[in-house]
Amino acid sequence: METTKIEYRVSPQRLLNRRSNLKLSRADLAARVGMQDPAYLYQMEKSAKNCSIDLAIRLAKALECEVQDLLDVYDKS
Repeated sequence: METTKIEYRVSPQRLLNRRSNLKLSRADLAARVGMQDPAYLYQMEKSAKNCSIDLAIRLAKALECEVQDLLDVYDKS
């Protein structure tokens, strides 16, 4: 039986676009999700960092969208 390995990653471009469309600064978004340092969001938007599914869910809520709207999905089979 062959298993399919799916990898999820918050899309840097989708994150940046959604934040920009809502006219939120990184500091505003960081505060909405309970982050102390908005630098992590900067790194996520520059593709340097990914995040936990918990943070992805909090980002989606703060950005008033569904979590799948922020994700890129890769088949790693």
